[in-house]
Amino acid sequence: MNKVVLLLASFGALGLAASQSVAEGFSYGAYVDYDYDTNTEEDFTTYGAYGQYDTAAGVYAGLEVYNIDDDDNEYEVDVWVGYGGDIKDFSYAVEYYRYYLDETGYDSQELYMEFGYAVIDGIDLTSSASTDLDGSLSLGQDFDFALPAGFDFGVGVDVTADDSEVDWDADLSKSLTDTISVTFGVDGSNEVDPTYSLELAFDT
Repeated sequence: MNKVVLLLASFGALGLAASQSVAEGFSYGAYVDYDYDTNTEEDFTTYGAYGQYDTAAGVYAGLEVYNIDDDDNEYEVDVWVGYGGDIKDFSYAVEYYRYYLDETGYDSQELYMEFGYAVIDGIDLTSSASTDLDGSLSLGQDFDFALPAGFDFGVGVDVTADDSEVDWDADLSKSLTDTISVTFGVDGSNEVDPTYSLELAFDT
């Protein structure tokens, strides 16, 4: 059986047994993200905003707009629809994304699936799989740790089938208020030097 089909079947079985605890309504946010690429020694500032509507049944849809550092395009629009829920300490989500560029139009699509679980209080693991529906399959594993004083630390790895490159990332975030947070992050791979980022975000 195709790996993606198998994953979808697994998430579907979870959905039949899940008890939803989804907050219905509209959520939104905005952010400013500064990145410094040590490979090119160049920096770039991203400004973005998003909105998402969640239904009580666990189905949701959203849209995000942000500027990009690209020779042919100035900004990107991402749209998605998804379904998610939880069963006690376990959570799951299946999402479909389409990515649009302002000048060159539709660019790509992605099917994304994740399964999260709380190991102990304050430590969460999230396993994920994604595909561009054109033969590419990536698998990821994230570890998140709740720290004292409103800090959170996360680290993750991502590998793509038939590719020797292993991507990784780590970030430390601090909640300043119930809706405002600041995050310092670093990401790279076994083949390129890291990129550093600093983000200020507002989320309802």
